[in-house]
Amino acid sequence: MVVVAQALALVEPVHAPLSFAGNFTGEAGYNWNGPSLSSSKSYIDVFPIFSASKETSPIPTNGAPHFSLANGFYYNGAFFDGFVKRPRQGATAAGTYFADLGGNSHSFKAGFDWQKLTSASLFTYANNQLYLDNSFDYVTRVFSPSSRRDYLPPLPSTSTGTIYAGYVRDKFEVGKRFFFELGLRYEHQNGSDDISRTTVDADSWSPRVSGNYDVVGNGKTLVVGTYGRFYQFITQSFSDGFAQNAQQGSYDNFNWNGSTYVFSSRILASGTAVVPNPSLKPSSLDEGTLGIRQQIGNSIGVSVTGIYRHWNDLIDDIVTLSTAGAQTTQIVNYDQAKRRFYGLELVFDKRFSRFWNFNANYTYSRTEGNHFADTSSSLGNYLTSNCRTTVDPTIGTNGVIPCSEVQNGAKKDGRASYDNAHNLKFLGAYVRSLGPVNLAVGLGGQVVTGSTFTKARTVNVLIPGTTTNSGATATYFYEQRGSDVLPTVYSVDGSIEATFTAWRTLEIGAKGEVFNITDQQKAITANNTTYCGDATQSATSSCGLSRAIYGTATARGSFQAPRSYRLTALLRF
Repeated sequence: MVVVAQALALVEPVHAPLSFAGNFTGEAGYNWNGPSLSSSKSYIDVFPIFSASKETSPIPTNGAPHFSLANGFYYNGAFFDGFVKRPRQGATAAGTYFADLGGNSHSFKAGFDWQKLTSASLFTYANNQLYLDNSFDYVTRVFSPSSRRDYLPPLPSTSTGTIYAGYVRDKFEVGKRFFFELGLRYEHQNGSDDISRTTVDADSWSPRVSGNYDVVGNGKTLVVGTYGRFYQFITQSFSDGFAQNAQQGSYDNFNWNGSTYVFSSRILASGTAVVPNPSLKPSSLDEGTLGIRQQIGNSIGVSVTGIYRHWNDLIDDIVTLSTAGAQTTQIVNYDQAKRRFYGLELVFDKRFSRFWNFNANYTYSRTEGNHFADTSSSLGNYLTSNCRTTVDPTIGTNGVIPCSEVQNGAKKDGRASYDNAHNLKFLGAYVRSLGPVNLAVGLGGQVVTGSTFTKARTVNVLIPGTTTNSGATATYFYEQRGSDVLPTVYSVDGSIEATFTAWRTLEIGAKGEVFNITDQQKAITANNTTYCGDATQSATSSCGLSRAIYGTATARGSFQAPRSYRLTALLRF
């Protein structure tokens, strides 16, 4: 954490977006319409808003920042200067053609979209220097010198990427009861880091299909199904992770000799040692749904939908240690990474009529696997090493266990930490006019099973073939991932609003809201998940304390927010 000790020692982040967009939609004859285009860009510039006066004791430092070794605070203005620029340019075009083929209507659509991405950042110190002081008095501006760093001319770290895609789709009917939509999407993405190395260069094809069957023929009872493959774009920050132009890293070091700063050494910082994998494929998601929709009367609808999702080609960083303790990292599509979801959704929807509306949604779901990160998890790491704990000898053999069991063992395959099996939501409103006053009353709420957590312990990773700690750690699970679940929680919110028409369309009124009416404050996150399996140790030992407090929540944000109120004055026109 960086601490700035002076109230004026701040930086100003200037969001300077420059955006433009153009749209064109037209009809070319009876059967054609399209296309549309757009583009935008933005950046953030960060610079000091306070330039400190020059110190007079023992020497002037021309507004450069000072770091006090006595308290770890920065003084004398901003401790960094630079910019972050992430412009995005894009264009889309699409056209639709309508035709009647074989007695069935078809809607053909084709489109293309293109994006150019740039991620640039530069960070340095004001005056391109940093003074390290034994102490700094911000009142008198007097400091006790220790050393000075003169940073080499900074170079921005800039990664680039391009994404373009094309798609075709046919929406048609077969007879009077079958309705289909078939599509295919092609995507290409490429990217490079700040020294122009290829970080991603991938092509993908995504089929999409959906269908409806009108069971009775009156449009009120439908069987619906969908299938699609959806690719996840590799974000530009992924390419940033291979940066070689280290920021605020290379400098000439000068030590104070009692009267002046004397050159000591040159420090050259390098970028990440991780090498890009240009054959990397973007992760994809296969999703299938099947459901029934039923309309009841003119204002009520119910539906039941089953959902299944399966992830493919999940990206992970695989870390290994040599027998000398050197660390190597590879970015791969990890075959052993797994993630899957299945759920059942029930919906009741009463559209607004006769002064009221109501919606209720119940979902049963399950998210399972051993990989729930974007591109980096512990899976596959240190598989040739042993792991060790000196606290709990019940792990492995007297506290020593293969890291392959810790990282890739069967216990790592289970429920995600965000997996809430049952979730019921409801929302209703009643609206009525009482003379000149329009009254609206609303009530909503949610009942949801608690989040999952797992008995775990941090273990040290040993250098392969030795009993020496490497400095790396891993997390051991005593039981299946997500085996413990916090209690079910619920909350209810309410509102009441009253307005009256003052003049024509001008309304004046007030609205009162109460959140968490019953003031439920149950735990929603378990902060203490460290456990110990050795029941023979005393209650006051590290092991005993871990057992005693396991599964408890200790942070304010780990509990439901207490009951709160909001009063709003309304003016509508």
